[in-house]
Parts: sequence; C-alpha cells; structure tokens
Amino acid sequence: MAAQNYSIVIDLRWCLDELLADKVIDQRGYNLVITSRRNKAQHPLLTISEFGLPNGHALDGNSDNKLTLAWLNQWLAAKADMPLVRIDPLKVDVPAVTQLMSFEYARSQYILPIEVTLDEVVIGTDQPFYTDWHSNIEKLIKSKAIARSISILSKSIATAKSSIKSRKQ
Repeated sequence: MAAQNYSIVIDLRWCLDELLADKVIDQRGYNLVITSRRNKAQHPLLTISEFGLPNGHALDGNSDNKLTLAWLNQWLAAKADMPLVRIDPLKVDVPAVTQLMSFEYARSQYILPIEVTLDEVVIGTDQPFYTDWHSNIEKLIKSKAIARSISILSKSIATAKSSIKSRKQ
C-alpha cells in the first residue's frame, strides 16, 4: 500500500475501516468507537487507543492484549511501508530544519523535518498517505534525498512541534 496515486489525510473512519479489514478490531469495537463522542483535533490512532479495545490477534478475550498507541503506530507504519521513528525534540537541529521550511508550513502539511544532512532530509509525519508536500520539498532540496518516516504519533509529534517552536523563539 506504499505507492499511492492519491493523497489523503487519514481520519477515524479510515483507521477503523482498515483495522476492521485487517481483523485487528471486530464490528462491535468499530461501532463503539465510531459512535462515541471524541475530540476531533486528536489523531485518530490516539482516539482508538483510548478505548482499550482487544487486539485483533487476540480477539479471544485475552484482556492483557489491548490495542495501544504504540501498537497502532507500528501497524500504521507497516501499512504505509515506512519506518517508525521516535522524535527527540532536543536532538532536532532547529536552525537547519527551519531553513528548510517554516513551522507553519510543516504544520499545515502534517510533517516535521527531523534531520537535515548534506545528503538527506528526514521528514516525520503522522499522515503517511498525505503526499501533497512532496513536490514542494523536492524543489527546495534538489540535491538531497528525502527519507520519509512515521513519527511516533499524536502526543509525541505535537510535543515535538511545540518544543521546536519554543526553542526557535
């Protein structure tokens, strides 16, 4: 599923549909999550993880095997055929990444530059199927390869973005 001809922002329904198709959740779990009140600003995987649904590979009722945010992040990374990367905001070279793109642009494109070297730019995202930003970045960094990775989602990427912004000021 890595080579897409379209660009989409995944939402709760997409995640639930894919989890159901992959037999990670059952119809009852799907219905529970989709019909419950939720914070729409929150990443869908974080929303799903908060329900503590049984992991589909153990839908036999084993209560020790719940869907966690860490497991869901790994699932999405595998689905997107991208590596999963934990962002350490203290290790991000703020001047280098902000020369590449502004914080506002990065936020609007669901991306975060993680590392800039002479040969490569590593871009983290919590929206692996949203690709509208690729051509813009490729024009900016003609001589460098772009390495995409899925950042640890939701809380961590938001924390990393706010930490980087505060360090920039």
